[in-house]
Amino acid sequence: MIPKDAIPLEEWERMQKGLPPLPEKKVVRPEPELPEIKNRVNFEDIPIEKLLRIQAVKKRIVKNQDGVRFIGYDAIIERREGKPLAGWFQEGIMEQLRRMPVIKENTDARILGSIGW
Repeated sequence: MIPKDAIPLEEWERMQKGLPPLPEKKVVRPEPELPEIKNRVNFEDIPIEKLLRIQAVKKRIVKNQDGVRFIGYDAIIERREGKPLAGWFQEGIMEQLRRMPVIKENTDARILGSIGW
């Protein structure tokens, strides 16, 4: 039985010859893919200068086919004019929105507290 801390034969031979060890092989992991969400809102789609306050928010976690979880929020955001913006926002987008001064001033503290921690 080979001990777990044993080095491979190729590295041992390199050490005996006085050569440096081989570089460790890096495992390349692809970026997980977000599943298809029909009402997903991208940051580029948000008219930031027209937002007023967050009306409602509810946390929803979505899994992709590999089982990777994505944290997001179903939210309704009131605009200064026109219909409210509603949909699923990724956690990072909601964090950016809740830190905006206009949103902070006009949104109920209980709603802001339900985002994040």
